[in-house]
Amino acid sequence: EVLLRLNLINTGHKGIVAVRLRISTFDLRGKPLQALDGVLMEFSEPVPQGASFGDEKTLRLPDGTSRVRPEITSATFVDGTVWESGDGPIGAEEPQTQTVPQGDAAAAGPQNGTRRETQSSGRRLFGFLGRNPRFRSGLIAAAAALILCCVGLFIFIIPSMRYGKAMKLLDSGEYLAAYEIFSRIDYSDSSEKALESYYLYAAALLDNGAFLEAAEAFGSLGDYSDSAQQVMAAKYGYASYLMNNADYAAAAEVFGSIPEYSDSKEKYNECMYEHALALMNGGQNKRAAEIFAALDYKDSKSLADACNYAYATELMDAGSFNEAYGVFTALGEYADSRQKAMECGYLYADSLEERGEYLQAAETFSSLSGYSDSAERA
Repeated sequence: EVLLRLNLINTGHKGIVAVRLRISTFDLRGKPLQALDGVLMEFSEPVPQGASFGDEKTLRLPDGTSRVRPEITSATFVDGTVWESGDGPIGAEEPQTQTVPQGDAAAAGPQNGTRRETQSSGRRLFGFLGRNPRFRSGLIAAAAALILCCVGLFIFIIPSMRYGKAMKLLDSGEYLAAYEIFSRIDYSDSSEKALESYYLYAAALLDNGAFLEAAEAFGSLGDYSDSAQQVMAAKYGYASYLMNNADYAAAAEVFGSIPEYSDSKEKYNECMYEHALALMNGGQNKRAAEIFAALDYKDSKSLADACNYAYATELMDAGSFNEAYGVFTALGEYADSRQKAMECGYLYADSLEERGEYLQAAETFSSLSGYSDSAERA
């Protein structure tokens, strides 16, 4: 967006109530872009002769615009007449005197011929001193060119002014505000400055402990500088924060997403170990055993066996003898797991007999290899 400011002077003899403009736009190479037609300047009171008038318009220009050329396409006067660009230069035509002969008595005087003055256009935006029409035409063209050049210079200088403001914001550490300006102008190295500003904004977020916001900001920068590395640094910082607050499961998830960064692999194992300990202490032995078994960290393997033994005991106490038998059997020589497995098998076979499932009960008793009176029961 740019600010268009026009300042004109009505040096004609008619009051002006409206002016319409066309704003032509060009890129750095002078290639025409989209033209903005119908930019209207209206006035609640007619602008009298000798008075200055103008307006400010905020316009959204096409991407890549570096230069503009305003053109006056029409002017409406207080008497309702309208000058349009197709009528020729504004104010170039002056009242002309035309002799209209009346029959053969053209030289007989006023009684036999009528000499009348006509306004050939009578629709002027500018009037000028002097009586020479060529002088007036040249003057009006020069004035119009001067006005349009001033307008073009003003519009062209706006990005420069905004660039300077953004540089001050950048130097004062207001990185996001600087980025918002740099990203909206096409001037000098504004694109590079926009990236630099946003990078510094993301770095400030990281320094202030806003890890998630920093990771998102660095991520949006793509391959700019070391943004990808900084994304991992921000995630590491966030995971460390979670770990320090005993949110081990969440911390492990984040550390696991950046295994190649710093000591994230070790931190992941540590967090999962602590998470499994918390589950074990909370009686969630099955899930704790699964986590310990997947780790190669400290005494995780022996803790996995301890949790599985506790889980199998829970099953046995709940009457789930067959499931308990399977868990105790998998534990092998851990503690008295083998003896517990035999006991669970015997109780399971007994339950089968009570339900009348004699054949399966007999097979189960037979598999217990002399435990108690299993052979007789079979």
